[in-house]
Amino acid sequence: MELGRRQHFAFLHWKKIEQDNNAIQVVILVPTRELALQTSQVCKELGKHLQIQVKVTTGGTSLKDDIMRLYQPVHLLVGTPDRILDLARKGVCILKNCLNIQSLSH
Repeated sequence: MELGRRQHFAFLHWKKIEQDNNAIQVVILVPTRELALQTSQVCKELGKHLQIQVKVTTGGTSLKDDIMRLYQPVHLLVGTPDRILDLARKGVCILKNCLNIQSLSH
């Protein structure tokens, strides 16, 4: 997926996020770690200017580090489905305030 398309995809979700609500409000599911990192980088760049906290979580990385990151404010979470499901089952990734879950492919 080209960079411009990822930017457009990410931007569609910004207007739904309430910065004062320190909960995961948007989840973007991606099939690979590489795509998760690329997508999260685009989201983080946009989020800096809008005070939106973006985190990324993928398999193949430290689960403990991901858990620690999710104890900080997160508005938008980018990650692979298995890791997000694993974190949700552990009660760390709380999705009850999530307004939108999007699946992004290559």
